[in-house]
Amino acid sequence: MSDPDPEDSDIHALEELVRAQPRHADAWVALAEYRWEERHYAEALEALNQAIRSSADLNQVIDCYLTKGDLLLDAFPERAADHYRRAADLAPARLGARLRLGLLALRDGHTDIARTEAAACSIKAQDPGIRAVSAVL
Repeated sequence: MSDPDPEDSDIHALEELVRAQPRHADAWVALAEYRWEERHYAEALEALNQAIRSSADLNQVIDCYLTKGDLLLDAFPERAADHYRRAADLAPARLGARLRLGLLALRDGHTDIARTEAAACSIKAQDPGIRAVSAVL
């Protein structure tokens, strides 16, 4: 008889937690990460949607939108961009969404959009690393 997989028990514990406390946003985020690793993409995205609906923390909501965009980027770049835009709309001062939008635009050959995003980043950037990335855009 083999020992139970600890990861299975972790997933089961998360599922129980969100059933018992459906507004526990951190648990939804953790469940989304597990689901994505298992290649249950629709379930992962739905868990992130639940986290967005459940969270009272704007930063966590923005992070969920960024994560949704990151997860969708390769297969559905237009949908990824929608999530990045939503994050940028919620927190214009946070650079993560703008950088992602700029890099996506650059990847797709939209240099005018990439420059616009880079300009937005360079105006707000205090970190030299972020300024260096926005300079590439």
